Amino acid sequence: MIRHFRFAFVLLAIGVVAAGLSLALVRLPFLGLADQWLADFRIAALSAPEPQNEDIVIVTVTEDTLAQFPYRSPLDRGFIRDVLLTLEERGVRAIAMDILIDQPTEAAKDAALKATIEGLTVPFYAAYAGTAEGLTESQSKYLDAFLAPRLRAFANLIKDAISDTVRWIYPGRTLAQGVHVRGFAGALADRLGHPAPDTLVPVYWRAAPNDEKPAFRSFPAQALKFLPPAWFKDKVVLIGADLGIEDRHRTPFAALGKPEGRVSGVIVHAHAVAQLLDNRRPIELGPWGRILVIALVAASGIALAFVDVNLAARLGVTIASLALLLVGALAVYRYGQILVPAIEPALALIAGLWMTDAYRGRSERLQKRFIKDAFAKYLSPTLVDRLVEDPSALALGGENREMSYIFTDIAGFTTLSENAGAEAVSTLLNQYLSGACEIVFAHGGTVTDFIGDAVFAMFNAPLHQDDHAARALACASDLDAFCESFRGEEMGRKLGLGITRIGVHTGPAAVGNMGADTHFKYSPIGDAVNTAARIEGLNKHFGTRFCASAATLKHCPEAAARPLGQVVMKGKTEPLEIFEILDAERDRSPYMEEYRRAYAMLDTGDEGAKALFAKLRAENPDDATVALHLARIEDGAKDALVIMESK
Repeated sequence: MIRHFRFAFVLLAIGVVAAGLSLALVRLPFLGLADQWLADFRIAALSAPEPQNEDIVIVTVTEDTLAQFPYRSPLDRGFIRDVLLTLEERGVRAIAMDILIDQPTEAAKDAALKATIEGLTVPFYAAYAGTAEGLTESQSKYLDAFLAPRLRAFANLIKDAISDTVRWIYPGRTLAQGVHVRGFAGALADRLGHPAPDTLVPVYWRAAPNDEKPAFRSFPAQALKFLPPAWFKDKVVLIGADLGIEDRHRTPFAALGKPEGRVSGVIVHAHAVAQLLDNRRPIELGPWGRILVIALVAASGIALAFVDVNLAARLGVTIASLALLLVGALAVYRYGQILVPAIEPALALIAGLWMTDAYRGRSERLQKRFIKDAFAKYLSPTLVDRLVEDPSALALGGENREMSYIFTDIAGFTTLSENAGAEAVSTLLNQYLSGACEIVFAHGGTVTDFIGDAVFAMFNAPLHQDDHAARALACASDLDAFCESFRGEEMGRKLGLGITRIGVHTGPAAVGNMGADTHFKYSPIGDAVNTAARIEGLNKHFGTRFCASAATLKHCPEAAARPLGQVVMKGKTEPLEIFEILDAERDRSPYMEEYRRAYAMLDTGDEGAKALFAKLRAENPDDATVALHLARIEDGAKDALVIMESK
């Protein structure tokens, strides 16, 4: 027993020393620079492009702006006043000005600007600094007299000491007078009802949508009065200089030489403001998180020392482990947007591995071999990816299983494509399909195919999902909400994007790699798939957007839905009950209760159904389903059986 405790204590000591050694070594300049570069590389190369920020607009003072005035600095105070008044007239949400007013210019203009600032009706902050930031005593006194404490925001940019890269949001500090002044981004966030940092917080750098479009919209200050007011309505506006090589600050994007690798201070502030307004979590682990990762990797290094192989294999395992560590750090950022440390864990792994290997003697290795041989007969091998484990899975053919399917289609898309330009349609469709795919993936589905604007997704393949019907229904509901929202966005409105019709069905099909020897894809084939596609088309017949079959809803008894009809598809003999999926409010409405009563009467052949449907028709003339059933009754229909004459 004592021997076992001693062994455990030694291993613990090795782990602590390995972790501590890695933390110490990374302080060496070349290792620290490598650690920071690797973090910057991940941000520059692996940050997912985001849509251009819709809430923040930057108004820049450029060389063309300064060319209008007889002197470059300080910036003409009358011009600043006009910019502020214009923005106030445009109904902006808030203004933050990254321009120091630390010396007098023309007395009348200075007084007018001071009065304008104090009288602004929108939230306003201006850059503030003191002697600690490099101002002279006279500059500091002038700025204090000009700018009331409630309007101040420190514009400090916090950089690391090695590469001079901006990395943190400055929280602000308390002045000697006892007045606390927040940092530039925190002051705005606090005023707009969002949490402001009280300590240094890593900046969440927003990746631009593409090389042509920056992360934030920017307009030169001199053009402000000529721009549409709608571009500024309810926006957070940042004002600052953008003067070529002046006021340029290094960001992590410089690791790959990207244009946004060196930007003006106001753009740095825009990233920080967007982060706080979006309530983004920090992308870096805190101190304890870093220590935990390093400790776990050090423990992994210790564990690797117990792999009983020769020296060459041990070296290979070490290199593979370091590569896996690096790939893991890249993957965690790519898919989780978290910067886990990489250099420190690598050092900890090496230290833990070799220190443990040095401690262990040959006899312990022999003992390890004995234990491994003894227990190998009883332990199951680790499961690996199916395609790696069994390449024959790529062979043509499939397996039968029950699955749930989603089909979507945009109404009138062919006409839209004919009337709009190819570039506009392509942009619209790419954004639409990208959003739809994200929703399918979020629910664990597989996007099987795109057919023009239509999306075909399935659940319960290739991975087994007991709740595939519920997943499909929830996914389709989110797709419906996304598509309606997408229609209301600028591009959707401009092009007149139609509604997206959605059909959901559950049933058996063969799924696998279907096709020819030289070209195949993973796809389901079967009658249930065709039925799902037809259910999507029934929306047009019933005037609905979102239909599902009884086969799906039997797995989702709590779903909010109303019956549409017992539908016999063309070429079929057996009816399939179809439902419209509703939101909770509509599902509980008195109108929907009356509809269900009318439908039940129709389904049982009760002649009173006609009067009730007529009442519903008068109450809601836009309900195409009610109109359909009323017309059927007037044509002699005695039940809810709907026979489709076309697909």
